[in-house]
Amino acid sequence: QQLIEIFANHLYGRYGEQVQNWYFEVWNEPNLTNYWLGSVENYCKLYDYSVEAIKRVNKSFKIGGPATSDIGTEFLKQFLDHVTSGKNYVTNETGTAIDFISFHTKDLNAVSECPTQFISSDSYKILI
Repeated sequence: QQLIEIFANHLYGRYGEQVQNWYFEVWNEPNLTNYWLGSVENYCKLYDYSVEAIKRVNKSFKIGGPATSDIGTEFLKQFLDHVTSGKNYVTNETGTAIDFISFHTKDLNAVSECPTQFISSDSYKILI
């Protein structure tokens, strides 16, 4: 958490207000063991601590994720459950701030199905 906060402070000090237009994405494809060896729970902890650090520097900084390798992953579903209704590992409150949801896909059909597949679910309406 301290490392992320120091890094965000450095960026803000060097680039000023333009950092508010940037998107901080936590990790890359954590659903693949080539990039992440931990569990979904471990990733959610990293995400919560990253949000706390980034928002401590400037509440208007945008942070999100999880940048999964596809839209239809159980990892993404569990992450969205966490940010909408799970216990925040830093604050012990329900949910975690998220400014954007990210994923990668090589299947163009999956992109067109994305809003109906996940985001329109009743449990995620809070994100819209």
